Amino acid sequence: HALALERLAFGSCNKQQSPQPIWPVITNTTHPQAWFWTGDAVYAAGKGARAAKRALRAQADREDYAAFVSTLDVVDGTWDDHDLGLNDAGQDEATDARRRAYAELFAKTDDAALH
Repeated sequence: HALALERLAFGSCNKQQSPQPIWPVITNTTHPQAWFWTGDAVYAAGKGARAAKRALRAQADREDYAAFVSTLDVVDGTWDDHDLGLNDAGQDEATDARRRAYAELFAKTDDAALH
């Protein structure tokens, strides 16, 4: 059965190391079924795949974010340069590894695809 989405939320420009009081606000006010990252879900400190994975893991491991995600049917989105490393990143050989890490940590769908 296809999921009928009626309440969507989206966001970007998230600093994984900073306070994020927004998650319960979104949950309690809009009660979304889906969250879509529209870029810069994290800001990786470095351009390598390891730096991107650390930043993504730091966000995924946040209790406030995990509680938010647990209320959703879908979490997906698109990566942006900062998700992959430095500003305007994405032009090197490690890009595919960082894209896979992004999809693995943030996709909450049965048929998650790399975007």
